[in-house]
Amino acid sequence: MAEKQLDGPEAGVSYGKKTFVIIIFNLLVVVLVFGGLEFALRQKHLRTVGPRSRQSRDYRDPWAAWRNSPYFADTNGARHDAEGFRRDSDVSVEKPLNTVRIFLVGGSAAYGDSGGYPEIEPRHYYLYNNQLIDYFLEQKLTSAFPSKHWEVVNAATMEYRLHQELALIESVLLRYHPDYVILMDGYNDVKGLSSAGRSYDAYASTPHLQEFNLLANPSSGRSLLFFTATWLKANSDLFRSLADHLNSRSIIARNTNREERPGFADPVLLSELTSEEQAQFDIAETQVDEYTHVARQIYRILDLDGVRAVFLMQPVTILSHKPLTESEQRIRAHTLKIYGPPLAYTFEQLYPRVASQMDSAAQEDGFAFLDLTSVFDTTSEQTFSDYCHLTPEGNKVIAERVFEFLHDSFAERARR
Repeated sequence: MAEKQLDGPEAGVSYGKKTFVIIIFNLLVVVLVFGGLEFALRQKHLRTVGPRSRQSRDYRDPWAAWRNSPYFADTNGARHDAEGFRRDSDVSVEKPLNTVRIFLVGGSAAYGDSGGYPEIEPRHYYLYNNQLIDYFLEQKLTSAFPSKHWEVVNAATMEYRLHQELALIESVLLRYHPDYVILMDGYNDVKGLSSAGRSYDAYASTPHLQEFNLLANPSSGRSLLFFTATWLKANSDLFRSLADHLNSRSIIARNTNREERPGFADPVLLSELTSEEQAQFDIAETQVDEYTHVARQIYRILDLDGVRAVFLMQPVTILSHKPLTESEQRIRAHTLKIYGPPLAYTFEQLYPRVASQMDSAAQEDGFAFLDLTSVFDTTSEQTFSDYCHLTPEGNKVIAERVFEFLHDSFAERARR
């Protein structure tokens, strides 16, 4: 008997049911696949970094734009404590008796970011908490002055500039009753000056300010999309892993494929800049006093609470005169390719000027300033992992130099 063919409404209903079943089946498959991947990544995250770690390295902050997330941990060596300091043990708000408490603040180099050139320098792409400046300095102080309990706390945050550290000091650090605050900066602030307008405002040009406003002051569909992406990155291991992977690949591709402007000198000559680039440098040059102005604000605020302010001008690769290793030679050449003449010229001209102004301000006001631009000049080991980030050896050298620079002050604290 021939199979009965359905025509009319019955055929439409049957086809509609089949389509609906196919759609539901495909949705279930997608949910099961992505749900399984999410579960597997969560289990891996639980085994490797523990149950209390948050998914994102930082979160939005009303005072400093963003701050380190409490209990963050990743497989690259970074671990935060309950406050978000990069430290294995928590820091109590009340300072214990017989304790000297030191905070290290700054950007990614002070925080311990391990480098942005994985395409040419993968060896130092991870740094652990016991390979950082704060760890080496605390060990040195404990050994030299055992009568005191020394706490050197890493409160640095990726991409921070000096004005954000001022906000962090006032909103967080002072409540911990520090004896010293050591600020290692320079790179992020001078890079920010390189694109400054005539009426430069460090707060208005804070990185990621637009992202903060998309979340805090939503006014468009873009805010909804950005909020969704931010929420997923904070709560989904799968989404965060995909986002981090794509971001890493994007950075590598951008660095690798960047066209190099041929034929510029090292150091760069002003004549090698275009007229537009020269005009932009002239604008940046008029704003160079901003760094010292904010540093003086920080000194005065800390001095009111009896806290010693110590400013460090961080070393950068293209200005270093150390004997470069073979790897560092590749790093320096890669950095010049990425910078191009305008940014390289800005650093060559303005970085020493900022250091000179800071040295004069330190003598006038009485705060401590140490220019670390030449700190590696006698170091043969590799100390740079990219344009400004450091290897464990580089961190150790800086900790030893800071210890020497502040030795008398530390000894006085130990005698009290």
